[in-house]
Amino acid sequence: MTDGETSQVIAVLPGRSGAVLAEFLSSRSASWRRHVKIALTDMASCYRVPIRELLPNATHVVDRFHVVRNMLRPLAEARRAAQRTPKDEPHDPRFFQNRYTFLRRADRLSAAQMAELVDLFEHYPHLKAAWEMTQRFHRTYEADGYEAAMDALEEFLAAWERLGDHHLGSAVKTLCRWADEVFSYHSTGGWTSGVAEGVNNKIEVLERKAYGFRKAANHQARILLECRGHPSRKAA
Repeated sequence: MTDGETSQVIAVLPGRSGAVLAEFLSSRSASWRRHVKIALTDMASCYRVPIRELLPNATHVVDRFHVVRNMLRPLAEARRAAQRTPKDEPHDPRFFQNRYTFLRRADRLSAAQMAELVDLFEHYPHLKAAWEMTQRFHRTYEADGYEAAMDALEEFLAAWERLGDHHLGSAVKTLCRWADEVFSYHSTGGWTSGVAEGVNNKIEVLERKAYGFRKAANHQARILLECRGHPSRKAA
């Protein structure tokens, strides 16, 4: 559990479940819980109920990285499926060469990279359709504000329905289930899990320096000691 403003680790919980989170939140004072304004998590549904019931003033935000990864996974799978060839037939090397380019936003591609994709799409039109849908999805995050993001989401869903080929179906359904939490990103100022990911990297370095911990309590104590964060922006 990390304070998003100070990057301070405030707790090391014994597991990832709704019950564990609920127990931790219940142990905090009512005043502490009322002052939590944003709760940022991944897409684990078990967090929804504890946040809704125990953090009455918090807006639940699902981290952008996890949402984008969810949407790009079917695209990567479609690319790998298209890359497969019958036994003894050569692979098209362009698939492997453009595996990362394929996942990038169009506005971040160079002219040469875009030309490579256009050439690839001429031979694999179903991949072009999947890629264009992910580009529509990216526009929802680039929208100016919550209402504009929801409008972009409606346009994305309409385009997906028109496409007819629902190979992105599971990802789209997950996006719809989490729409409120996903697009609260816009109404809360664009919070992401960057701070928490930085803390996780620090903890991994700490584990390597320690050459292992014999007791979980010692590990937790060292994390709390080393990851004390920095003064909050409000205090500054």
